[in-house]
This record gives sequence, structure tokens and C-alpha cells, in this order.
Amino acid sequence: MRAARLAAPTALLALAASLIVTASSTGTEPATSRDSDLYHCFTIPTRFAEDRWVSAVEFIPGNRRIVHHVLTYLDTSGASVALDDADPGPGYSCFGGPGFAARGGLGGWAPGARPQVMPDGVGMLLPAGARVVVQVHYHHRGNTTETDRTQLGLHFARQPIDKRVRVIPILNQGFLIPPGAARHEVKASYTLPPAWNLHAIAITPHMHLLGREMRVTATYPDGRTRPLIYIDDWDFHWQGAYTFTQPVPLPGGTRIDVAAIYDNSPANKRNPSTPPRAVGWGEGTTDEMCIAFLRVTVDAERLSAR
Repeated sequence: MRAARLAAPTALLALAASLIVTASSTGTEPATSRDSDLYHCFTIPTRFAEDRWVSAVEFIPGNRRIVHHVLTYLDTSGASVALDDADPGPGYSCFGGPGFAARGGLGGWAPGARPQVMPDGVGMLLPAGARVVVQVHYHHRGNTTETDRTQLGLHFARQPIDKRVRVIPILNQGFLIPPGAARHEVKASYTLPPAWNLHAIAITPHMHLLGREMRVTATYPDGRTRPLIYIDDWDFHWQGAYTFTQPVPLPGGTRIDVAAIYDNSPANKRNPSTPPRAVGWGEGTTDEMCIAFLRVTVDAERLSAR
């Protein structure tokens, strides 16, 4: 597996969102305390009269000291505008999600992630008139006022699009990592419905500070297994999306298994708790997650033939 390289675009739409993050409770800026987490959404109009296909997305975090990760959502109803208007200051608070039923998204960013590039003929749909809602998770570890201007660039497809990319999350939200456990395993699994014949084009593992290893495997209906990724030395501060050199077939009935190892012992220098505490699923940096995101295409889809 290797990460794709970014090709020169024929068109690029640059979007930006700005925020002041401060440890002070005065003024109109969102207030945070030391080692706190703040989720903030920014709604940005695109104003295209027709659907557009996006072939690559570049994320540029404005302040890496506080930007934990970035996610995007598409709003075709205008709901994000009402949420923004109701919240003083730039953007609006949006812990856990954007606060509305999104019409898809354009991917995201975490430390170490490279630009997300689609294979030829594959694209992400940007519906006509949609607003791009950028959710930035800020983790503030200091006592100073910080500013951020996170940007993303959308590269539009130069060739006809035959398939729309889709994302399948394989996750476990019901685990608890006991304090002191040096190698605690958490598993997640998902079986594709029989009618879903897909190809995987990329995979993105995700854990937090206690994560140490993650292995993702596909088991085909005939019993054969195929490794998709193995991270043997997880680094929360250097995450990435991995693009397969060749798309991986995932016929209907394939089971995707995730096995993640966590170190919640005092010996883990990245452990945020002293002494260690029991840790489960959560949105905060000091919580944990167990997810593998699969980017897939549908074999039967032929958009250019319509």
C-alpha cells in the first residue's frame, strides 16, 4: 500500500474558516480550559449552479498546536446557517456531529494525513448549491489565546466520473480499557450484505493516545482471508489514509475484522492519565476510539453511462 500523490488540478476552490480559541472566559470567543476539547463548525457556501465532482481534497490546519482533527459535511438544506446564526461569534459549537442531517462529506484530516486523491473515474459528489460545513476539533493544552485559520482546497475532476466514492466505518463503541492493561484488545466487525459487490480504494485507521496496534482483515465468503492494513506502532500524532496500489475486491458477504491493541499502563508515555483510569469510547482526546474507515466504490455503478 502507498499514499497517492496529488496531481495538478484544472480547478481549485479554496475554503477557509477562522476562529480564536482562548483559555479566558471573557469576550465572545469560545472559551476553553487547559487540556480541553472544543468542537466548532463553520458553514461555507459554494454557490455552484450544478453538481460538481471532487477528485482530491487538501486540508491545511492553520494552528497545529490546537487542531486535533478536521471533518467535513455537506449541507443542502441550509440548516447549518440557522445553527450559525443562533451561536454568537464565528461558526457554532457542534460536539459529536454537525447538528443536522448531512448529505455526505468530503473527507477529513488528522495529524500526518496527506491530500486525499481519488483514482481516475472516481469522485466525491458536491451537490449544486451545497454548503461545506467544516468541523474542527480543537484540543487546547495551554493557557494562552490561540488563533486558527484552517483551510481546505477542493480539486475538481478533469475526466468523466464513473463511480462515486462511499465510506464504510467499521467500529466498536462499547469497549472499556481497564487501568493498568498493557495490551488490551478491542475488536470490531462488519459483514457486507450479499448484494454489495464493492472495491476498496483506501483505508484510514483511527485510535487515540492509548492505541498501539491495529490490524484490519477481509474474510471472503469462500473463507479466504486478505490483510488490508497492519499498523504495528501507532502514533496518534502521525495518522494517515492509505491508498491501495490496486483496488481490493470486496464481494458481497465479505466480513471486515478490526483488531486494535491499547496500552493503558503507567509505562505508556502517551497515557494522558496518571495514574491510569478506565477509558472507553468518546469524542475527547483523552477518550478512545476504535475505527477503520474504508473508502469503497460500487462495482455495478456506471455514472458516465447515464
